[in-house]
Amino acid sequence: MGFYVRAVVYYIMDTPQYTFLLPAYKSKYFAEALRSIKKIFQLSVTSAEYNMRPLVSVIIPNYCHARYLDQRIQSVLNQTYQNFEVIILDDCSPDDGASMAVIEQFRPNPHVSHIVYNKENSGSTFKQWQNGISLAKGEIIWIAESDDYCSKDFLQKVMECWEWYPDCSIVQTASCRVNSVGEEIFPDCIYSGKRSHAKGRDFIQYNMLCSNFHIPNASAVTFRREYIEMLPNDYMSYKSAGDRLFWIYMLEHGNICTIDAPLNFFRNHESKVSPQKELDGTQCRENYKINRYLHKKGYVTGVLRLVEYTYYWKYINSFHFDTEDTKKDLMKLWFPRWWMGRTTVSIAERLIKWRGMVTTLHIYFNRNVRQWISC
Repeated sequence: MGFYVRAVVYYIMDTPQYTFLLPAYKSKYFAEALRSIKKIFQLSVTSAEYNMRPLVSVIIPNYCHARYLDQRIQSVLNQTYQNFEVIILDDCSPDDGASMAVIEQFRPNPHVSHIVYNKENSGSTFKQWQNGISLAKGEIIWIAESDDYCSKDFLQKVMECWEWYPDCSIVQTASCRVNSVGEEIFPDCIYSGKRSHAKGRDFIQYNMLCSNFHIPNASAVTFRREYIEMLPNDYMSYKSAGDRLFWIYMLEHGNICTIDAPLNFFRNHESKVSPQKELDGTQCRENYKINRYLHKKGYVTGVLRLVEYTYYWKYINSFHFDTEDTKKDLMKLWFPRWWMGRTTVSIAERLIKWRGMVTTLHIYFNRNVRQWISC
């Protein structure tokens, strides 16, 4: 019973539309009383109640991150929410046993349910995700990447959201970006600490169109295991953008809750795979395949077509790929007719089809597409 009463207290304290419960002449005393009740319930969680809470399966896929692995695993084991299992996967790290030495220190821990060493490299971190999911017993899955770490109340805050919003397929937190030694890269970032809830399909349409900016790091995300069997498994063949496709698939089955608090620490360092795949164009090619899927499913319509094409035109032309041929190939992939010399007239034809974006067009025929977009 205490579990449900505490939920009601949280809801009154954190939901703006219920502020009518705090009339002006009583608000100070009522708010203090609610805070006291909230504190009492936070301190009165019994072990039986913890056992009733959902089990979380924490999957830690590792590849050559021995330097960061101890901090990663310790940050998981030290969570205030303790009903979880840990599955550690090593994708045949060529580091002379350094990763294995760190991992084996945690084998006796009761939370560690599986430790798996691949004899051959899988070639994709997303295959490792699936390997971990197949071993998981928890209702909620958390992919805790081996070079990141988290605050001790990460799971506590996330699981509260799962209790609040059972219609979600994803619950995520904000991420604080840090460098290789754990120093904040953007120390002036401001976080509201509030929760936001959105419909999954709306989130896809307005936040997943151009890239993965709104779900940038898997370590900040938890998701429901029950939806996994409903998803296509083609994301496992991707080398870079498979996480973006995976989140899109998940959001087609449920909604999303975001906690705007830096409970996850997203490490940026020189040995990450993602920047390398961006340089050789792999990420952009895979994003093209994903966007074809979004078009097919009807997410990219009207003005969103212009948003998509403008973003990728500017991105491909401004990013420094490893070779000039890579840039040319990507331009041909994304803009086959524009690359062949179509002028601003062709853009005007497209803009007319994309109703509602532009009311008046002043088009000079002596300007090419690139000049027009850069205006």
